[in-house]
Amino acid sequence: MTDAGSVVVRRRLGRELRTWRERARRTLDDVAAAHIASVSKVQRIERRRTAVRPGDVRELCHLYGLAHDTTETLADLAGGDVAATPKTGDPVSLRHARILPRAPADPWDSGT
Repeated sequence: MTDAGSVVVRRRLGRELRTWRERARRTLDDVAAAHIASVSKVQRIERRRTAVRPGDVRELCHLYGLAHDTTETLADLAGGDVAATPKTGDPVSLRHARILPRAPADPWDSGT
């Protein structure tokens, strides 16, 4: 995967994880208390400043109560099992291309 592709995937994954955390009504402190990641690490992941491992994604998804298919889709994104759709260039999972709902707009995303 190219550096540009990994940035696109990291942005999408961070947005998805933040959306699911908020929907589950979990705080950053809840994640830290579960010994999954520190508050600062989760912030870096959600703000798309660092990559995340598939195992960490699975643990976060478990904490958020996500279905297996959604969890595996997000883990695939973290593991690099993605392709760009021909028309839009958006990253999609090769295994579960249409599982994820569109995440709402992120106020932290400056569009750059």
